[in-house]
Amino acid sequence: MKILIGIAIFLALATGAYADSFMAITYDISAPVRNTREFVGSASFRGLSVEGRGFFRPNLSAGVNFGWTTFDEKSDRLMEIENGHVSGNQFRLLYAVPILATLHYYPNPNKYGDNLMHYVGMGAGPYRIESDLQVGMFSVVEQNWHFGFCPEYGFMVPAETVFFMFNIKYNYVFAKGDAKAQTYWTLRFGISDMW
Repeated sequence: MKILIGIAIFLALATGAYADSFMAITYDISAPVRNTREFVGSASFRGLSVEGRGFFRPNLSAGVNFGWTTFDEKSDRLMEIENGHVSGNQFRLLYAVPILATLHYYPNPNKYGDNLMHYVGMGAGPYRIESDLQVGMFSVVEQNWHFGFCPEYGFMVPAETVFFMFNIKYNYVFAKGDAKAQTYWTLRFGISDMW
């Protein structure tokens, strides 16, 4: 795990060394699927990402992405446990914090033109997943580091000295021990500055 965090820090610092680099900040909207949806069925409107990329070829960039997403849901559904069932008002929280090394491919490398700059990419690295189930006065919290990856498609729209960024990601976080795999879609809107 320390090696992955070290690689992420190195990539974050290295993006500034490239001639064409950019930093972006995005607002993230996420929708849970599969195991994540079983725990928290509601979409998340509380997410934020910060990303840095550096171009090492005209159509390839490497970088790092730090994100944060909170899923929450109030429920009164019947919950099955080992020796029976529990009912009552529940509050469910799931926090996902990815620290990803990224690689992106740009089919049209005209970065400064008047056209859209489309790209496809892949991120991989550690995810910090924390789930919190509160029923009445009782709370069960699980915190784990997982490995995960996320393919993405997006585009950037030039506007004077900045770019508006739009993309969609599919986050897949592998199971670890008793902790289930987590999956969710993320729609990102943001702004980036290239130098």
